[in-house]
Amino acid sequence: ENKHTLSAMLEVRAPMAGVILAQLATPGQRVDIASPIYRIGELDPLWLEIQVPLEKLAGVKPGTDVKVAKPEARGKVVTIGSMIQGENQSILVRAEIPNDQGHLRPGQFVEARLAQVGGQRVWRIPRQALLRVGGKTWVLVERDKGFEPVAVSLIGEEHDTLVIKGELQSGDHVAVSGTAALKAAWLEGEG
Repeated sequence: ENKHTLSAMLEVRAPMAGVILAQLATPGQRVDIASPIYRIGELDPLWLEIQVPLEKLAGVKPGTDVKVAKPEARGKVVTIGSMIQGENQSILVRAEIPNDQGHLRPGQFVEARLAQVGGQRVWRIPRQALLRVGGKTWVLVERDKGFEPVAVSLIGEEHDTLVIKGELQSGDHVAVSGTAALKAAWLEGEG
């Protein structure tokens, strides 16, 4: 006589330690072997996503200090996005925030401040104005006796526009057309 019966209870083990963030299936629901049942996450540390306006981005780099007001927390920038958010002209900066006390929650809105390290202003230029030479990025700035190469750093991009920082002044004119010929003349003059 076979007396095997199926239990109404089933133990499910997560492949990682963490906290349940969301239940994705309901009791009695049919699920496949690969269907997620819960969303699990680690809450310490948390990643804070900060929308930083372009004009405030100068001097921000990985390792820059971040301070959250309420609840009070501190962390460091880990990555800086390269794409400009079209709707608000900002760039996504991601910081890692220790959360051992559990005061912060995923999805929570907070006010954050980035430590401002002395930096250069940021500039928006047409994509065709940027030159790449020897692993560096440059623009050609119009001067009294022609065009002078100025090293710049690429911060972000949006369709046909680039955001750069470098030793430029308000009112400087950068070459936008004829850059191939100007670049050739510049490199020939160095050679």
